[in-house]
Amino acid sequence: MITKTLLFTGLIFSITSYAQVGVNTNTPTRSLDINGHLKIRETVDESENGEYSKILVTDNDGNIDFIYKKDLLPVSDEFTSDKVVINNIYMNTTSAGIPSKKITCGKFEFSFNGDSNSKIQFNLVQAPTQNVSIYMSMEQNYDPNGFQFYQGTSKSNINPFIFTTSNWSTAQPFAEAGLADFEQNIMYFQYPNDPDFYRLTVYKVKHTINNGSTWSFVSACEKF
Repeated sequence: MITKTLLFTGLIFSITSYAQVGVNTNTPTRSLDINGHLKIRETVDESENGEYSKILVTDNDGNIDFIYKKDLLPVSDEFTSDKVVINNIYMNTTSAGIPSKKITCGKFEFSFNGDSNSKIQFNLVQAPTQNVSIYMSMEQNYDPNGFQFYQGTSKSNINPFIFTTSNWSTAQPFAEAGLADFEQNIMYFQYPNDPDFYRLTVYKVKHTINNGSTWSFVSACEKF
């Protein structure tokens, strides 16, 4: 009987002692304490899943805990500004843009096309359930002509950009939206029946160093 009691007591003590597990450490301070590198080979993108409400965070000591996603969102009410700014800056050795370098802002993606005039173009992030008409106005600051104002898909009309269930991911260029060196343009637009308002600023800069030239392409999107 005494032997059985001692064995049971030993098991209880063993379980209690090893409630914290250490890897490369003899003194774990948490349930799992890893002193070294942690590698995760694959995860699932759950950014659009509303069931996932927590985000992992770490402190300077390597402790991993969570915070709620809602605590990272800006306060949103009728008296408080709710603004998001997304920007993209890259260099190229020619005056042509790189279409694959896109900026995603709300429901839209923006990019410069691959021609020497590097027109700004845009497409939708997700396929619509029906045809969507997008109206855009643009302030073009081009030196030979001064300030210019355009709407729609061409210089002389106000026809909207139309995205369908089949062409939603195909980029459409803005009207007269070519960029000369050092030119800056601003576009304003909105998605139908959506409370957000968008402002896109684009800029192209030519740099010359030791008789060689590079170009900076700048796009900044503000969602209000």
